[in-house]
Amino acid sequence: MAQTGLAARELLAESRYDVLILDVLLPNREEDDPCADTSLALLKDLAESRDLKRPAHIIGLSAVEDLPSHVVAAFRDGTWTILHYSPTTTAWQGPLTNSIAYLSSAPKADERLSYMTDVCILAALAVPEMEQIHRLPWSWEDEAPLDDHTFIRRGMIRSGDRDFTVVSAYAPRMGMVATSLLAAKLIREIRPRFIVMPGICAGVQGKTAFGDIILADTSWNWQSGKHSVDELGAHFAASPHPLDIPEFVRARGHALRNDRDFLSKIKQGFQGERAAEELNLRVGPVASGSAVLADEGVVKQIQVHDRGLVGVEMEIYGMYAAAAYASYPRPTAFAMKSVCDFGTKVKDDKYQTYAAYTSAQVVKEYLERYLFELHPLAGT
Repeated sequence: MAQTGLAARELLAESRYDVLILDVLLPNREEDDPCADTSLALLKDLAESRDLKRPAHIIGLSAVEDLPSHVVAAFRDGTWTILHYSPTTTAWQGPLTNSIAYLSSAPKADERLSYMTDVCILAALAVPEMEQIHRLPWSWEDEAPLDDHTFIRRGMIRSGDRDFTVVSAYAPRMGMVATSLLAAKLIREIRPRFIVMPGICAGVQGKTAFGDIILADTSWNWQSGKHSVDELGAHFAASPHPLDIPEFVRARGHALRNDRDFLSKIKQGFQGERAAEELNLRVGPVASGSAVLADEGVVKQIQVHDRGLVGVEMEIYGMYAAAAYASYPRPTAFAMKSVCDFGTKVKDDKYQTYAAYTSAQVVKEYLERYLFELHPLAGT
């Protein structure tokens, strides 16, 4: 039993509980006075944070009958019920016991829902992105319908001494909207532990070269914000909301980028025109937007929000958002796209196939090398 908000957070970070009984007035630390703000903050984080495991049910408990209206509203929205108790009587114990008995008789969340698929590969383009993924030796089956609009292929990935299931699907068109809708559908229908996006993107000139693979450790919608006009002209005030990948995914990306022999073999293995530069795996921020970029000035404007920017593309943020706001069991999402241009007016398709190839090969190596140890970390 936790006596403070901090102690409750420690327990909720470690374990998933069937029922949480939450006192409305709770001290944050032992030396603090009981305060509704502590409980309200905990409710908010349980609803939004990926660091805490949300209980299947929450019951509010309070000895104060005339609580402020905003506190009552927040507890009624975020809990199953609010019960009043008194230290001088046991009358409140009956309703509490009956509530717990009722909730305990229902199927548990982890009995109703669990992961069904180990990895989902989601691409924005059938060619060249998914084409390169389906060339990987992952025992791909023929296409099969998931529903009236979406077709998938199933396969198997060997990592460590185990086999893991993989499902692939590509969006009907490019862009964050199509990607986020498909990602949400796949998360709901096949319940993957990991959802991964390979493909092609624009790199930041001077920081990347053609074919370089980028593990997008942060992504945001660079077009999110407010357009306004005043006497000085038109203005755009950006309002980015970055989403990050877990540290356990990022750390293994850093480890793989140091394997120079592996990256050299990828480059030499491509049967076609490849870039002259040495191949690198980059780990850094990638911005997403709904428009194809052919203006280096816009790239410079995006860099204002993160000077570490290494790539710009159209889908990653949509997939990250779908995973971040998914219901339990929530997947872990990450993207590894490769540079095919630099978002300038000089654009052609010369390196698209090469970039799709390097992306697919690094996704293959990453999953085959690390999936067996990442498997139990999914959703954390």
